[in-house]
Amino acid sequence: SDLLFILGRYANREAGDILWVPGGER
Repeated sequence: SDLLFILGRYANREAGDILWVPGGER
């Protein structure tokens, strides 16, 4: 259900908010 979202947010934390910059402030 939200596994992809959690995984993306966790992985993004290590990437440095580079993949969630274009609208990922939720």
